[in-house]
Amino acid sequence: MVTKLADLENLENLSRDKVEALKKFIIEKGIKKLTLVGYSQGGDQAIDLAGEIQDEVDVEGVVLVDSTGLYQQDEFKMSKDFVSDAALGTGASVMSQLYRANYSKKQRLMMVAKGAGALVDIVGGVFRDMKKFKSAYPKKLRQEISEMSSANANLAKLKVPVVIISGESDPISKPDKIVPPEEERRFVEEGLSRDDFFDPREEYLKKNLLPNSPYVRMIIGKNMGHHSLPFFRPESIAKVGLYALERYHRKLKTE
Repeated sequence: MVTKLADLENLENLSRDKVEALKKFIIEKGIKKLTLVGYSQGGDQAIDLAGEIQDEVDVEGVVLVDSTGLYQQDEFKMSKDFVSDAALGTGASVMSQLYRANYSKKQRLMMVAKGAGALVDIVGGVFRDMKKFKSAYPKKLRQEISEMSSANANLAKLKVPVVIISGESDPISKPDKIVPPEEERRFVEEGLSRDDFFDPREEYLKKNLLPNSPYVRMIIGKNMGHHSLPFFRPESIAKVGLYALERYHRKLKTE
């Protein structure tokens, strides 16, 4: 069964306590197999949803793009970094696309249009929430920040393949916070005597964040420093995550 995007439009901004509604939606639609892709806070929600439905629906994988929930953060610093990045960094990145030498003029304009649209959506979303919740908006914002800054305990419960994609300098989903460099080095040193190939970063993730996942892949995007940069190349980023999952499932079939 094909699920139309319109069916999901009113569900995309649900907080973690709305996961049950998403679960009900999937079951009522008769969806038997799916792949979840979540960006930023949506990644946090994808983790919760996958944990809820993985025993009832065939979840082929979860792709987390610049996701929150992967490590504990200081609420004030995260808020400050996000506002600074959204207001200053993303705008600068939008304009910088005009001068990328390895893109055609058509590609540059298309990426600028996507980035500008993302920036408008981010700012517009804030104003829409302020108008909708009025005096309750500060409380709602504090609750969201608290949820976003917390490490998601449901990561350890996931029994499905997980692909993590994060920009190399993302201020909200920092690769060196997801996998601390000193821990990566330790895994390298401990694995020098091993005969088989292994990725120390993924070994760390499987041991510390996703012990029950059969497959973990982490991809760090170069030149993707800002939290909103995935909006410039959404199709490419989706393809990268889905291709990683496809390789895993293809390998399973040949074993």
